[in-house]
Amino acid sequence: MTETKKQDRERTVGKPDRRLLPAIARVVGWLIVPLYVISDLAYYLFTYSVIPWNDTSLLDTVQGTMLDLGFFAFALVGALLITRRPSNAVGWIMACVGLMVPVFNSGSAYALYVMAHGGRPDALAVAGAWAGTWY
Repeated sequence: MTETKKQDRERTVGKPDRRLLPAIARVVGWLIVPLYVISDLAYYLFTYSVIPWNDTSLLDTVQGTMLDLGFFAFALVGALLITRRPSNAVGWIMACVGLMVPVFNSGSAYALYVMAHGGRPDALAVAGAWAGTWY
């Protein structure tokens, strides 16, 4: 009788959690790539709305694009690892490293945009400037 109670408890407690983690990991994994692209586009939008386009900015854009491709590879491989093997810590680390750069850069570019156009920074601009100093 105690054996059946133990099996019933394991069946009710262990099963839903084990099915929930892969589902959440798939959603998070597939959201990493669009979040990377959106934050990278926001960075370029905020930067070039403040700083005019010239020859030196073209060189900076080419160098930035090469760095963006490298970090995009980190985010993409991390997203693939997360969707395939949610318990693999390497995938989560790669995804975080890949997302850190465009999110922090877009935060600092937003702070620059607010200071150039608005004058007084709001809380999001302050948080973006703080996050931008980490990279």
